[in-house]
Amino acid sequence: MPAEDAGENKTILIVDDDPEVRRLVGTVLSSAGYKTVESASGLHALSLARQAGSGIGAVVTDITMPDIDGVTLAERLAERFPEIPVVFMSGFGEIPLPRLAGLDIRWGFVPKPFRVNRLLEAVRSVLAETGGARAA
Repeated sequence: MPAEDAGENKTILIVDDDPEVRRLVGTVLSSAGYKTVESASGLHALSLARQAGSGIGAVVTDITMPDIDGVTLAERLAERFPEIPVVFMSGFGEIPLPRLAGLDIRWGFVPKPFRVNRLLEAVRSVLAETGGARAA
């Protein structure tokens, strides 16, 4: 599958307060051909998304963060950029399904620790579901 068909030309916003996790996710996604932008907080990620606008293909975010959690981040992003899908990560193994069910976005979930293939599969899946797999 050519890179443009798989969505690898998309920019992925990575949001996690743990710098090692951000670095690992960034390395995995960059190795797969994605462009990446990293943020240590949900509030900073919102600022980056506003600056980049529709240039963000997807967001990969931790659910539990100190300023705003990943679900709140997704809710706020959906208000302005409903086309941006979100892949949630969590080391707690649970996701707040009732809140996610109300979001009009495509989302995926990857438990931490994750396998590289599982992360890539989740990103490709949400991009494909939203049409983000088409060439930019």
